[in-house]
Amino acid sequence: MNVYISDDISTNFNFNFNPSNDYSIVLEGSYQLIEPELYYKNFTSNHFRWINDTLGKEQTIYLGAKVKLEKYRLTLFANAKLKDNFMYFDTIVNLLQNDFATNNISLGIEKDYSIYKFHFKTALIYQMTSDNVIMPLPNIVARQVVYYENKLFKRSLKVRVGVNANYTSKYYAYEFMPSISQFYAQNNNEIGSYPYVDFFISTHLKRAQVFFKWEHINAGMSGYSYLLTPTTPALDRSFKFGVSWNMFD
Repeated sequence: MNVYISDDISTNFNFNFNPSNDYSIVLEGSYQLIEPELYYKNFTSNHFRWINDTLGKEQTIYLGAKVKLEKYRLTLFANAKLKDNFMYFDTIVNLLQNDFATNNISLGIEKDYSIYKFHFKTALIYQMTSDNVIMPLPNIVARQVVYYENKLFKRSLKVRVGVNANYTSKYYAYEFMPSISQFYAQNNNEIGSYPYVDFFISTHLKRAQVFFKWEHINAGMSGYSYLLTPTTPALDRSFKFGVSWNMFD
């Protein structure tokens, strides 16, 4: 028995309601009351040192709902998360435990549709946060997948050719501190407002699946503001491929 976490609480629930084949409803939630990691209580390095003997337990409450309309290939969802006493590093990399509740809310829609042999998958999420610095989130997250699918050679080879685009609005993303391998809050530089576009080809022949992917093919075409953190650039254009072979009788 670990005495350090003996009083922690973690529970969750999931409720599925399927009144017909046309739609379904999913409700879910969780509650956690957990001791902060020992890392946050005592740490010493060449440039950082902290001792915290009076930390309270971190509390997280999550509630989510999802409605699937099968007939329209449409999904609507919403979720909310409330966090209290969570640990974070502030803008000057001081370790703090917030003493007020912070929340974020997400509302989203996903839609699949097809025109002839062209398929479209669209997702749009709107996010709100009560604190843009210590719990930063982009207000808008969008994704669009478009691909052409066909079966060739007497329908024995399935081929998909398409593009995948991802976009987030601007927000104050966390910065990274290498000496402690932790992210910390900052409110000077925003990242985002940049689309990432990938091109892919995938094939499926009996048990074998092969895919080719050119990630971030638009690198440099609309500037060089693609960043993972305010000072860390994302990868430039790159090529990947893979093979999957199902081994069964």
